[in-house]
Amino acid sequence: MDRPRRVLGIIAGSVIGVGGVTFSVTMVALTLISGQYGPKVLRDFFGNNHSKVTLGLFLGTYVYALIVLSGYGAVDNPRLTVLIALFLAFAALIGFVNFIHRTAKDL
Repeated sequence: MDRPRRVLGIIAGSVIGVGGVTFSVTMVALTLISGQYGPKVLRDFFGNNHSKVTLGLFLGTYVYALIVLSGYGAVDNPRLTVLIALFLAFAALIGFVNFIHRTAKDL
């Protein structure tokens, strides 16, 4: 397996792993908080556009990496597509930090 395929596989795996764990832990925390403060906390969280954009970044990066990885042939040279995937992964990382900051600030 050559380097671009490994990079795309690592990006896809890490983005879906970090995104899944982050949103799962957030849902557990929101469930516990809503038990004490009421369901308004959940409505505010799901109505927040920042959490939707962050989830979209994670899922979009994952899907993009999988599509590029599946269409990548042995003779192709996907430098641009790997750079785009790296840019999307960096954007997802920034969105992750912003998501954690906003969630901690709002709760």
